Amino acid sequence: MSVTFSTHLFGSVSGYSTLSKSPDISDYEDEALSGLGFGQTSDETFMGSLASTPSAYGRMLPSGRYAITRCFEGSVDDVGRTTILLASVVMSMQDWANHVRGNLKAFLLDAKVWNLSAFRAGESV
Repeated sequence: MSVTFSTHLFGSVSGYSTLSKSPDISDYEDEALSGLGFGQTSDETFMGSLASTPSAYGRMLPSGRYAITRCFEGSVDDVGRTTILLASVVMSMQDWANHVRGNLKAFLLDAKVWNLSAFRAGESV
């Protein structure tokens, strides 16, 4: 069985904002997914570890869907700051319960899910 997840990408080019999102991400979901809920580091060792050691968090959105947000190293922004990318997949609670929750570690390391090219294009994965 194949499951498709909506995507949302939040990062900084000239200040943090939504960089792209799947067409079915509502304005309310976009608002809930757009923001930093923690401090940021520019430590190169930590930033480099994000690809192999996922840093992620999950939460229910106001729409009733579930989001898992994974942190990635971003590019340097317009004023030379190191940035992070927050890549979120959005799914139904049923998909969360039946396909993701029991195998979270494998899900977070699945290259098909966390294909940043698809996130940048606002495509589902």
